[in-house]
Amino acid sequence: MNRAAGWRPLTRAGATVQTMGEQIDDHVRYRVVVRGRLGEHLASAFGHLELDSRPGQTTLTGTFADQAQLHGLLDRLRDLGIQLISVNPADQAPAPRS
Repeated sequence: MNRAAGWRPLTRAGATVQTMGEQIDDHVRYRVVVRGRLGEHLASAFGHLELDSRPGQTTLTGTFADQAQLHGLLDRLRDLGIQLISVNPADQAPAPRS
């Protein structure tokens, strides 16, 4: 690590970034909003997430170990033909409904 040259690791709220060789804890809760209501069969495919169905949309909320896991969920939604409305950290206010 080159601290003498002013280099510092980047961090964000809820994340711990450490030097190489140390464990990185970067679990973040996300709120993913999709168009429509998920039926019981589709909802069971996302069992590790909290689901909140409202008229016209469903919110999936859960903790993701890393960006790859979040992108895996987004890929799965795309493959199932489910329209994405928004993706936000769970501590942020949800996107306005359109």
